[in-house]
Amino acid sequence: GTLVAECTVILIQAIYARKSIEVGNLLKSIVRYLIAGIIMLVCVRFLGWLIGASVLTTLVQISVGVLVYVLILIMLRDEIAIRAISMALNRLRKSQKI
Repeated sequence: GTLVAECTVILIQAIYARKSIEVGNLLKSIVRYLIAGIIMLVCVRFLGWLIGASVLTTLVQISVGVLVYVLILIMLRDEIAIRAISMALNRLRKSQKI
């Protein structure tokens, strides 16, 4: 449901912004996020099926989902994800020096 909603919003925004944005390039960049989201969904659903419903399961699913999504984006060499991780690590390093 969420994935379909996100794709619908992106499509509507692309239609309205097509005069100022090259839709072809936009769609090419979306593929990475779609792949990462689908792989994350499969992992999270499998964990839910394997472990069963509980608060602990939800926490595990959230943690694994974030980890899988970020790792897939890194493997796909997504510039935004890599830059965000780099910035977070720099802030962490700076906070530890103080």
